[in-house]
Amino acid sequence: MLDFINDLFQVGTYLRSNVIENENGYILNVLMPGVNKDDIDIEVEDGSLKISVKALDGADSNDTYLVHEFSSQAASRSFYLGEINEESIKAKLNDGVLTVEVNKKEPEASKKRIIQID
Repeated sequence: MLDFINDLFQVGTYLRSNVIENENGYILNVLMPGVNKDDIDIEVEDGSLKISVKALDGADSNDTYLVHEFSSQAASRSFYLGEINEESIKAKLNDGVLTVEVNKKEPEASKKRIIQID
């Protein structure tokens, strides 16, 4: 288990994820063991969803450590989802898994336009 947690925050690795598409949108599940929701940022821009996390080691510079193996690490990952309803995005963190639900943008009804001939 410790190796898995270390792998999650190693430089050059990414946030391990599952992305599910259904008729209404997408469900993203991202592994975040031991991460507090306040250390997660979710941004959306032009159809891309970016998830960033910074895990802090909780070290206090006044403490004397016999062993200090925790470290502060950061990771981020972007997912291009295309035409999405940015207002519909919901996220929750439960048992070390971040779940983000995103609805697809409703297709706009095509407008019939009559062209006048000069």
